[in-house]
Amino acid sequence: MPVKCLSDDVGPETGDAYARMTVHGPSGSATVDAVVETGATSAKTSRRTARRSGFSGRRQLEVVLANGENVIRELGSIELEIGSQMDVVPVTVGEEGEAEPVGCTAFEILGFEVNHITRKLEPSLPIEY
Repeated sequence: MPVKCLSDDVGPETGDAYARMTVHGPSGSATVDAVVETGATSAKTSRRTARRSGFSGRRQLEVVLANGENVIRELGSIELEIGSQMDVVPVTVGEEGEAEPVGCTAFEILGFEVNHITRKLEPSLPIEY
């Protein structure tokens, strides 16, 4: 069954879609409305969400932002839940005020793909080569 992106929050000029995700960590859980970002690799959470869930990164990682700027992020793994699917996914910690996207790797690990017409995450089987 498709997970409806929160279409009331779709930006008219960007067509962004959002999905409710819950981050489960060692000391708690936090639910946020995440941007479904097909151009991003991993999921990103805010420092506040990371603190609330007890997330602790394993290492620092240099990433490239959409504007071409390179920044250093804390990287680790955390249990992420969207709809009825939950699994361990890579996540980075962003600065306060930044969007909290769920990228391709995260939603594919959870067994979803984006339907660009309906703006829904739909069940998908993994592809093996």
